[in-house]
Amino acid sequence: MKSLRIAMSIDDFRSFPRKLGWRYEYTGGIATITPRHNIVVAKVSTANVDAEAGDSLGSSESLVEKRVSREDLFELTELFTASFGDAVEYCDVDQGTARESGRSSLQGYFDGLRGPPLEISTVLVDESGAAAAAALFVETGLGALLDLLMVHPHFHRRGFATTLVAAVARELSASDVEHLFSCYRLANDPSSTWHRRFGFVDEPDLQLAQEKRDHYRHELERRVRSGLISLEERTRLEAEIFRWQSEVSTLETHARQNGQESVAPFLRLRSATSRPSRA
Repeated sequence: MKSLRIAMSIDDFRSFPRKLGWRYEYTGGIATITPRHNIVVAKVSTANVDAEAGDSLGSSESLVEKRVSREDLFELTELFTASFGDAVEYCDVDQGTARESGRSSLQGYFDGLRGPPLEISTVLVDESGAAAAAALFVETGLGALLDLLMVHPHFHRRGFATTLVAAVARELSASDVEHLFSCYRLANDPSSTWHRRFGFVDEPDLQLAQEKRDHYRHELERRVRSGLISLEERTRLEAEIFRWQSEVSTLETHARQNGQESVAPFLRLRSATSRPSRA
């Protein structure tokens, strides 16, 4: 994925529609549009995962499910590169750099840098041993964390992500692990959509609430300037602004009373991961 650079007037730039999670800059008649790296932390109760979600991989798929081991590092690195090499996480990054980043991230997983790896981490491999999909989990002081979820583009939209994560969530629930956490980039629409459909709910986050408030403010101003806004649309946008301003005010009060980490779930998750694991 590459950043967008579009020649336009300043008036056109001010009227240009914007997407959540993206940065819009204007210099010398050129608009540059790049993904921000906002990380959203979401949580799902393991007891609430649909008992039938992802029950089957499909008999037509010649794939084998197995537990992840360090011996899978090469295949997982190739899967990481195929899964994320053209995603927002690696915008303007060449494939070689993305592959090296993936290898380093996976090495960090096996070394426990983001929390002790859980044995329930799973990979699907084809007859040649190549990885088609994988879900890697670590332990934190708050619950299990979906550290990496990867699906090769060839296997998109076949339910593999849901299959793997739902199966592990049920195992976690049976082991009295109440919550499963995950992180995604706000600019990554497919990941955001998948998390929402699975049942993940975003954790209260001051920075995220501020960004959403500012996004809807800009959208209202843009639509009003254009003169092409219905009463219904104006009412909807004003309601979103009110909703997120209220959330910002609540979280700002919470931060003053309990500290910044209390309204920054990614920091809280990292802090919990650095604590000693349960015996």
